[in-house]
Amino acid sequence: WIEKGSLLCFEITADAFLHHMVRYLVGCMLQVGLEQRSLEWFHDLVHMRGEQDFCAPGEGLYFCHAHYNVQLTPGFQDQRPWFDS
Repeated sequence: WIEKGSLLCFEITADAFLHHMVRYLVGCMLQVGLEQRSLEWFHDLVHMRGEQDFCAPGEGLYFCHAHYNVQLTPGFQDQRPWFDS
């Protein structure tokens, strides 16, 4: 989590994503931050010992950029949005 002005940004890096994975992560972390769930619950969830029951709405979540192997992507130009610089 990073504060950028009035924005609260969450950065995640992975080599693959599951459907809605970022929305589930953000939603579950918000539940812990709002003290609706415990840190132990989140730990169990991440280690596949729990069930998630909250998905953050898509509004306000933005895909900013992907890092590609430039050698495998001819003509690639890194064009990040204004809020991710």
